[in-house]
Amino acid sequence: MSVWQQIQQTREELKLTLEESKQLGIKWVAHKAKYESVKARRALDLKGQGMAATVIDKVLKGDPEVNEAMYDMDVAEVEYRNAVEAINVLKKDYDFLREQYQREWNESGWSSR
Repeated sequence: MSVWQQIQQTREELKLTLEESKQLGIKWVAHKAKYESVKARRALDLKGQGMAATVIDKVLKGDPEVNEAMYDMDVAEVEYRNAVEAINVLKKDYDFLREQYQREWNESGWSSR
């Protein structure tokens, strides 16, 4: 595959990864909102049962429903951050390929014509 073809392929991969990161970011935000909602609702329930505020935070950490929502949120965050890192890698690859293309172009003699 030529350098030009690699540039085009990397550019397409970058576009796809950008779209994927957008969707994963939306997913992360949705899971975060759910987690905050579940946590707040559960905290209010515990407060309504007369539990001290200082204990509620500790109890919430062990609550299965809160834990599940927190886990889903954390997984979504990891997926999003990995997609962002993939974008950074693709951008570096893209820059490297463009520089290589420029070197080859200059060496070919076409740039001085």
